[in-house]
Amino acid sequence: MRLPTRKKELENNQLKGDDGPVYLTKEGLEKIHHQLVDLEIRHKQAVKDTQTTGEFGDFSENAEYQEAKHRLRSIASRMTILKERLKNVVVIDKNQGDNIHIQLGSTVVLKMNTHTLTFEIVGPQEANPMRGRISHLSPLGSHLIGHTAGETISVVTAGDELVYKILEVK
Repeated sequence: MRLPTRKKELENNQLKGDDGPVYLTKEGLEKIHHQLVDLEIRHKQAVKDTQTTGEFGDFSENAEYQEAKHRLRSIASRMTILKERLKNVVVIDKNQGDNIHIQLGSTVVLKMNTHTLTFEIVGPQEANPMRGRISHLSPLGSHLIGHTAGETISVVTAGDELVYKILEVK
């Protein structure tokens, strides 16, 4: 019999980035460094809070201590995940390679029916389609990699076939 996987375990496994390289832009790398600095400051305060509330008495009935300890563990866990992610970082250089073929870091202008769409191809950690950033692992992103301006591609998602014409690669 297989034991069910907890939702939190799934999230932690996805955040760890143990599956290989973590593709980030320079801005994404700076963001992780800023998060780490912020977490280190919060960690120091959480340690002080845990020590202070631990002095209140019996640990089993000390709600403040339990909450402080939980916050300390949460911060430490997040710091560990970010540090592990940094070990596998590959920085996406937008000026690397040619501007002919679509690759990580490329900005692509597409036409679908009457709509013109612009997307930047990034790693999954920075993907945000509402802000024009799609992952190279997404259905559209994976189909775009390697193509050039002027080509037409079709992507099948949820039973629908969407046809895109690549107008420009930056």
